[in-house]
Amino acid sequence: MNNWRDQNERDVGAPPGIKPENLYYTRKADRGDNSASSIVPVVVRTSSTVSVLLRVCKRYCTTPLFMLFFVTALVLSLSTLNPRIPSLDSNNSTPEKLKWNARENLLVKGEDRIDKDSINEAISVFKQAQQYAPEDPQIAYYLAWLEDLNYFIFDRGECQAASKRYAKAIELFYKNPPQDDISRQMVIEIGHYLSNRDLNYNKAIRLYDKHILKGDYDISDPVTYMALVSRGMARFWNKDYGFAESDFRLALAEKPFSQVAYNLGSVYAMYRNYPKAISWYKSAIYGGEIKLNGGNKIKVPGDPKFDEALRDLGFALLLNEEYQEALDNFEKAIDVRDNNDEPPDYLAHVGKGIAEYFLRYVDEAKLTLRKVPSDDPYYGIANRYLKTIEECESSSQVQCVNHVNNVTLSDIAVRPILTDEGIVRVFGNVTFHGEVLDKVLELKHKYLYEGPCPATDN
Repeated sequence: MNNWRDQNERDVGAPPGIKPENLYYTRKADRGDNSASSIVPVVVRTSSTVSVLLRVCKRYCTTPLFMLFFVTALVLSLSTLNPRIPSLDSNNSTPEKLKWNARENLLVKGEDRIDKDSINEAISVFKQAQQYAPEDPQIAYYLAWLEDLNYFIFDRGECQAASKRYAKAIELFYKNPPQDDISRQMVIEIGHYLSNRDLNYNKAIRLYDKHILKGDYDISDPVTYMALVSRGMARFWNKDYGFAESDFRLALAEKPFSQVAYNLGSVYAMYRNYPKAISWYKSAIYGGEIKLNGGNKIKVPGDPKFDEALRDLGFALLLNEEYQEALDNFEKAIDVRDNNDEPPDYLAHVGKGIAEYFLRYVDEAKLTLRKVPSDDPYYGIANRYLKTIEECESSSQVQCVNHVNNVTLSDIAVRPILTDEGIVRVFGNVTFHGEVLDKVLELKHKYLYEGPCPATDN
């Protein structure tokens, strides 16, 4: 907050947005109190009339009669002016201006130049806005979001579960339901954090149903569409595959995004209907027409660099005993991330190693599985297959392959893999945003999907 000084050079805080030329200062009733806290800013627009009255009073306000005359004249003069005392009413424009300023400053910084200072400056401005509008859920969201960025990017502050970090925003959205697109997107983002970080799928589903997917909702609206797919994703991870399938099919009938086709493919993989899973995964990657229930055809655009779909297509092919094509897709998935300078997805390496072994490329399989580092969530499964291969090597290769296939392969598809970072399944879903995410909410977005907070000793 900017400070201005009174005639005795004491710092006096001014309300946000008020210029120093529009400030006079008076003291509390006790003229003997000379502390800075006793100085009360009175916000008016100065005029020559007021200035003259003040000078006259300074010389002549020595009797009750002159004082009465002065007060009357001053009140009449001020009544013709436009007072600029900001109201703490949430309808006042001040909090909106502060929100706008903070948002614009973040956008000017952009994805590449946001740093600790710009985040802390934004926090300061949003806190000022919150003083004027304490019931504004958007402000509560922005403050929680900025604290998240501080932790996940700069390791500052405390790691908190999404349900705790965004508790105030969730509470205020229940009091003041979202009306505009930015507010509705904030609700969806909170649902994503609850699903991805807290694994609290039911709470995410309740948010979507309460605020967006209620009554006769319109899925042609992009934000509503995003909420529908997000609910399907939460239902998928909650093992409500039938409900997830229904949401994904409804969304695909409206607009066939590749990510949604992939998500539906994973539903079929969890049903162990691998041929259908393969069909949907291929549509997500390569595009083309595909039938929905009832014979209606949709045309999926496809994304050849969709590495999650390439990886999971590899697993579906592996489980369908199409080993060479599975290997090809695992290699494509690995190449996509390498070419994009992204960190490796070692689950694709696990799949590649298993496919190589089933194709009797034993040495290559062992090399691939050994690439999975010991601190990776998939190290356990890679090491398990590596040990199984090594234990089998004294027998004939055919017997060993059959042993691996019969004993351990099937559990990849259906058994969750427990890791330090939460429950991860081989067949996944991707969080869907379409093209509607607000430009501010999109900043540093990928950092907000990291797993639960590290466990701490009691």
